[in-house]
Amino acid sequence: MSEISNVKKVKINGDKISIEFEKTNTTGGLDTYKITSEDQPAPELYKAFGELSKLAGVICKFPEEITERIKIEAVSVKEGKNVLVTIDACIVREFGLIEISFGTSHASDNYYNQSLDIKYPSKYLFVLNQIFEEAKRFCKGQRAQMSLFEPEEVA
Repeated sequence: MSEISNVKKVKINGDKISIEFEKTNTTGGLDTYKITSEDQPAPELYKAFGELSKLAGVICKFPEEITERIKIEAVSVKEGKNVLVTIDACIVREFGLIEISFGTSHASDNYYNQSLDIKYPSKYLFVLNQIFEEAKRFCKGQRAQMSLFEPEEVA
């Protein structure tokens, strides 16, 4: 079983999780796969999504009363000249949801975007990496309730 090269997107929608990822094939190229499952991921993934919700409010400069109601739904990565991260979220209101989506550069810790006057919190990259690592674990069969594979089968 080849190793997962890149996680491209992680989405949690109700009881379902979807993960799009790439694996190196036998010729050295990359194949793209997508898993959609009703298996629950490990609690660490939900915790990382919760942490990212708090950071999203800081990045977007929302007031605290808005930040408390942000719920991250998906995180995706697009690689090119720069690595771009898109975060899809909603703001939970009493009478419905407000959908929001924003993109950020996947830059170094303490990155400051001068043109947008945004200072990314130092924990931002740590939380993004945590989400992608937990997604890899899920793809390898490590779920909230149990591991789907014997330890020697996990790549």
